[in-house]
Parts: sequence; C-alpha cells; structure tokens
Amino acid sequence: MTTTVSDRTAGPYPCNSSTGPFAFGFPIASASELLVYRYPPSLPPVLLAYGLQYSISGIGGSSGSVTLITAYDDGEIWIIGQQTLDQQTNFPVSSAFDPNAQARAFDKLTKILQE
Repeated sequence: MTTTVSDRTAGPYPCNSSTGPFAFGFPIASASELLVYRYPPSLPPVLLAYGLQYSISGIGGSSGSVTLITAYDDGEIWIIGQQTLDQQTNFPVSSAFDPNAQARAFDKLTKILQE
C-alpha cells in the first residue's frame, strides 16, 4: 500500500444541532487512531469518548466519518488522526524478506510524520 500526503485532520465542522456524519479523508486501522474534539465557544476543547459520544464508519478504509451520539447546539468538531508511536514489525535476520511487511512499516512511519 502507498500512503499519500495527508493532513490527517478534518474540520472544523460547525455543530449546528447536527450529529453528522463528519467526514475525514485519511485511513485509520482502528478507533484508537482517531481523536475527536468538540470546541465549545469560549471554553477549552473537550476530547470526546469513542462509543459513548461518537461512532466511526470507515475503519480499515481509506477514509471515513464520525457520527455524534448527541447533537450540540454550538461549537465546532475537529477530527485528528493519531497513529500510535511504536514499531511492531519484526524483521528477523534469518528469514525471507517480506516486502509487504516492510511497506506497512514504512506506511506507518509516513502517517506518524503527517500528524
């Protein structure tokens, strides 16, 4: 898989008593790779909880959307990609070279640099 240049943020989306869906244009492999914030007027941003305050469609795809459980009257919604900062790919010295594993590892590094 190739990873194209991507901002890995989406928004701001005005709340306007809408639950969405609010689109994001970058891939995520799991819900933990996404942060959703609500920016209420004149208050600090609030990190929303996955499953309690929003749901995600498009996990595993090249893009997706967030739908809020409860509509807010005012403020903005921001969606931010958050790739875990770890290296899970093992390249044993004595085994055959796996180009797909190498590509996935490099794709992950590219996503980290884009955030």
